[in-house]
Amino acid sequence: MANFDSDFWYQLFVNQNPSRGLIGTSLFNDGERGAVLFEKANSSHTAQRWQFHEINSTTFVLRTQDGGADGYLAAFYNSNETTPGQTRPRMIKNTLADESVYWTVTPWGDGTFFLTNGANGTAWHLMRKVNGGLVLSSNLSEPHDGQRWTFKAWQGVNNVNNARYSTINLPFASATGTAVPTNGASTTGSPTSSGSGGLSTGAQAAIGASIGGVALIALIVGLLWFLRRRKQKAPYMQQAELPTDPPTELAPTTVKYEMMHENAVKHEMPAQAAEAPPVELPGNTVAPYAR
Repeated sequence: MANFDSDFWYQLFVNQNPSRGLIGTSLFNDGERGAVLFEKANSSHTAQRWQFHEINSTTFVLRTQDGGADGYLAAFYNSNETTPGQTRPRMIKNTLADESVYWTVTPWGDGTFFLTNGANGTAWHLMRKVNGGLVLSSNLSEPHDGQRWTFKAWQGVNNVNNARYSTINLPFASATGTAVPTNGASTTGSPTSSGSGGLSTGAQAAIGASIGGVALIALIVGLLWFLRRRKQKAPYMQQAELPTDPPTELAPTTVKYEMMHENAVKHEMPAQAAEAPPVELPGNTVAPYAR
């Protein structure tokens, strides 16, 4: 475990080579961003004086005397970087900072340490390349050249001794620096991440709020559509009400047929026609049969 005193400035070296020191410049780019690189070791150079401000026993934020109390070592995606992951370190103003300003310092076991980033996860180590540039690398194979860091504390006249460096001022951390980073979040803008990577807390909150808003809008639209459709169907759903009074029975029509009674009018054939004698045909009306 690395032990740092936030009242001291430290120099950072790699591969146990004290001739080249890590520098973190002032925020020269619009007062918001600065550079991180190696140059010849010089303890009087304010850009080589690093403070480790403890977040917990293994995690720190780093800033330099040259970068000021509001300038932090962070990581960012750079499309020009050829190393897989395309992530480089830089100095950044506190108002633009994210979880990439959190750094974990872990011992290799040989007196050196490796640095990992809160936004990229433990599978990405801060490494000095052969050409002197700095990247976050996922190549963890032996002998870890460029990833073995050592530190030298400067005491006495080089003590921090500045109230502005006694606290950290970050949008997602408390004023006393007690916030604990969530390792595994991806660096802002980086399209790649390690297996332990993920979205930052701010990104998750934004996505959750967006999903909730979309769901609410969809619910309202669906309710309005249902009410409109129900209203359109209403005229066709009305039914005529049956009368509540019982039905009126019609009196049956009965036709009676009776035999003729005494007073009925009788129609008879004339008596003369009924008593006429039979008429005989004349005897000569039939011709004799001739043989």
